[in-house]
Amino acid sequence: MRSHGLMPFLNRLLDPQLTGPDHTTPALSAVEAQRVGRDLHLQPFVHVTGLLLSAIYLFWLIASDGGSLPILPFWLTALLAATLTFVLVWGAEKSDLQVDRVSILFWALVFHGIGLFAAPIYEDDHFRYLWDAWVFVQHGTPYGIAPSQFFSDHDIPMQFQSILGQINYPDVPTIYGPVLQWLFLAAYGIEPGSLLAYKGILFVFNIGLIVLLLRIARPSWVILYAWSPLVVKEVAFTAHPDVIGVALLLLAVHCRKSGRMGPALFFLALSIGAKVFAWLLVPFILLGARLKHILIFILTLVALYLPFKLAFWLGTPPARYADTGGLATFLLNWEFNSAVFALASQFFSPLSARIAMLIGFACIYLLFLWGYLRSVSPNQGWQIPRGDYLIAFFLVCAPVINPWYLLWALPFAVIHRSVSLWVASVFILLAYAVALNLSDASGLQGPYDQPGWVRPLEFGGMLLVIVLLRMRCLFRFRWIVPNGTSGKYAVRQLRQWWQSPRPAQYRTPVPNLDR
Repeated sequence: MRSHGLMPFLNRLLDPQLTGPDHTTPALSAVEAQRVGRDLHLQPFVHVTGLLLSAIYLFWLIASDGGSLPILPFWLTALLAATLTFVLVWGAEKSDLQVDRVSILFWALVFHGIGLFAAPIYEDDHFRYLWDAWVFVQHGTPYGIAPSQFFSDHDIPMQFQSILGQINYPDVPTIYGPVLQWLFLAAYGIEPGSLLAYKGILFVFNIGLIVLLLRIARPSWVILYAWSPLVVKEVAFTAHPDVIGVALLLLAVHCRKSGRMGPALFFLALSIGAKVFAWLLVPFILLGARLKHILIFILTLVALYLPFKLAFWLGTPPARYADTGGLATFLLNWEFNSAVFALASQFFSPLSARIAMLIGFACIYLLFLWGYLRSVSPNQGWQIPRGDYLIAFFLVCAPVINPWYLLWALPFAVIHRSVSLWVASVFILLAYAVALNLSDASGLQGPYDQPGWVRPLEFGGMLLVIVLLRMRCLFRFRWIVPNGTSGKYAVRQLRQWWQSPRPAQYRTPVPNLDR
């Protein structure tokens, strides 16, 4: 019998298993009813954790409004928030209990609602988003026009003169994709120059992403994304638009898994139009596509980029003759918070290091693709690739590792239950320890220079915790392996013991060595 009301509706929305083909809610069996009763014992811990996280994010809100949130208290509170979520998820998994999906969504709404009204923390990129929308309206395209070209223009409204004066790297034209530019324009249409209007759009996309994860992944693991301090900081507080591309990419993956190739490639093209990270998943999603589906993909990309190209070719100065090297400047010259690239730069020139990293990642990517193709079976259907591994390897080789880039990997870490990415999501917040955000910046020349201790602590701490987690697993397993057992048997049993079950629809044949 179909039940009415808000709670039954939310349960049907978040859990596809509760809704049958006739859109009715099936009755629970005795075993299922007993399981639901056991799960209710976890609810007080869920809400206590939610209250504690709310206090942390309210602290960020108060401190950000005053503009006085030092790096150390910020990172320690982020570490505390992550630890609380880890403990909750560990307890749920250890006890084999399910966390209520509605509770997860409720607290996600609370946390993101707090950030919605907060000032951005340690970031000023939002001024570029608001400025791009104004340039879009005035010149028909935001591309090819560096903000510095408007410094002497006194006809700009006062609101946007203030925005213009706070844009970082004003000599570099915009690097954001066409999908993001249309969304910047949509926020401008709601209220010109309003950060709140723009944040509202991100709010909708991120909550939609959480709802989709709740439908396709184990709810307890969705907590790690929905309540993550990195996600709350980068999306709700700082308003980075990457979540738009991530939501579109996950929607493409979900459609591809459901056998809807046309919509999958349409959303994939939209994700690429947001940011280039989505190109990493193109060969995997295109696998088995027909010509008509490939045409959908190509035509969507053409429809996204062609209007801006036409506006540039047919436009009037300064749009026609301005520098168009914004993305090229970013790719060829910028370096920030890099890992392996920073080490390679000690021995090679920056260009040679970039080429070496590109070749190295290309080899890793091809090996990964080869392994995926070998593991695919016609009887199993399409399998979700390890996007968490792919994007993690890409970032390790990249010359720029901004914390919000990790948002692209986290939904895959939810689906595949990857522990390492969540450890990285905490330590990567140390990247904000730059001269601009430090009270003592002696010895640092540029505003985005980092002290020498940041990267060893960030990447060294990240690696140390991951290794300790693996060693803990091995030490625990040593006591349950019988004496005289062969090494191969022990490794095989360890892998079977460490791999927790996941829904069959989303099970991947690629070995998961990250649990």
